[in-house]
Amino acid sequence: MKWIYFLRSFIAVLLYPVFTLLVCGSCILQNILFGSKKLDNLWVKTWGLGTCWMFGVKIRVDYSLCGQAENLFKDGGIVLFNHKSFFDVFALTGAFPFLRFGAKAELFKIPVFGYSMKRMGVIPIFREEKEKTIQVYRETVERIKKGEIIALAPEGKRVPDMTLGNFKSGPFLFALQAQVPLIPLCVFGAQDVLPKFATIPNPWAKSKLIEIFVLNPHTLQGEGPDAKSKFQRIVYDQMKQVLEAKPPSASASH
Repeated sequence: MKWIYFLRSFIAVLLYPVFTLLVCGSCILQNILFGSKKLDNLWVKTWGLGTCWMFGVKIRVDYSLCGQAENLFKDGGIVLFNHKSFFDVFALTGAFPFLRFGAKAELFKIPVFGYSMKRMGVIPIFREEKEKTIQVYRETVERIKKGEIIALAPEGKRVPDMTLGNFKSGPFLFALQAQVPLIPLCVFGAQDVLPKFATIPNPWAKSKLIEIFVLNPHTLQGEGPDAKSKFQRIVYDQMKQVLEAKPPSASASH
């Protein structure tokens, strides 16, 4: 029976560009005509959940490790997540469509897709151009102060196994400058759906489960720039402990 699942995923790969084009086109049109954030989020959610559905992927969000689930995302902040697979982003946008991610500047050059990212508020990351990076930082800080929630991978790139790579300083500088909370998430299962260097998601199983564990946030109000290293270490240790412990539901799911 596994060949049926492979065929499903193979066909989904072929159809996926059409699906993405339709969603991106609708995003752009809606944003130009109405400029509604609620509708923006609806299309973002459609893209994330639709992608997961096409490849037989389910999403579950777990707040059991977070003692402040109520109003957690109400006033803006920086969400930090472990980056193992492109499916991290699909799962996170499906579960939290109000998040706006940082993405490589090169992706903005893709016709329609790149323009839709710009209209939706995705942040371009210029890795080799310092002046542009500084300008993006300034603009992003102002957006966060107004209540937006930005999702960033502090590792800076995909790490193929469940180890945690070294954290970059950018997300922590963002949070300290904007004086908003850091909200860590641990994602389990995305690397099983689409490992790094793989081309076909979930080719041999009927379904896969991606679980997102929301961890206790960190309030940075009143902290200065010199606290950057302290919070890098605190959040790193917090996420590493959860990833190494593998909560029972995550261990049972894969």
